[in-house]
Amino acid sequence: MIISRPVSNPFKPIFFLLILAALVLAFAPVLGQVVTDYSHGELKHGPAALTVRQCIDQNGPMQVWQNPANGRQARVCELAPGLFGVQIIEQVNGKWQELTSFAKSKMSCIDQVDKYLANVGYQILK
Repeated sequence: MIISRPVSNPFKPIFFLLILAALVLAFAPVLGQVVTDYSHGELKHGPAALTVRQCIDQNGPMQVWQNPANGRQARVCELAPGLFGVQIIEQVNGKWQELTSFAKSKMSCIDQVDKYLANVGYQILK
């Protein structure tokens, strides 16, 4: 007597895992855009944006400004003697998100940074 059992297809679980992986990869960029630590700053301003972010993360901002028109904040950090960086952040769903970070060679003293931020609508908080 021969007993036969249904033979399971070994490719079914693999096929299911491939479909699941494809869905995760397809939706990962959408899920990751809600709040991010990175901004267009690195694309537009190059390595200076990363340097500003690291300076603020490690040393904290030396000044914080707020734009009352849009609620954004500007955080200032001295990268080196005579070189200042600015990080612009805004609140998204209760968390601060970086919009951009940059350093300008024109801002070689804190008075120039103050003047720049005041001219674009920011007011000093600390």
